[in-house]
Amino acid sequence: MARKVRQHPFGDPPAGVEHQYSMRINNRIVERDTPLRLKGRRGEWRFIRHVVKSDSAWIDVFSPDGQWYSVHTDAVKTVRSMRKGRPR
Repeated sequence: MARKVRQHPFGDPPAGVEHQYSMRINNRIVERDTPLRLKGRRGEWRFIRHVVKSDSAWIDVFSPDGQWYSVHTDAVKTVRSMRKGRPR
């Protein structure tokens, strides 16, 4: 029996749900692992995806501890620039 191949490492969306892996927040393009600052929460949070359901929308983020959270899009305070290390 053949296994179903997932299209994305975080899983395929169920019926009626759309996953977007880049979006525009505060006039900046946000992609996977872009650091964000959230209102009322400490630390840098990492963007995963934007989820759109029929009547609601939210973003999935990783907390500074590595936990998976879902927050409203208006909870984003600032979008940080990606830190680039020295090339090897």
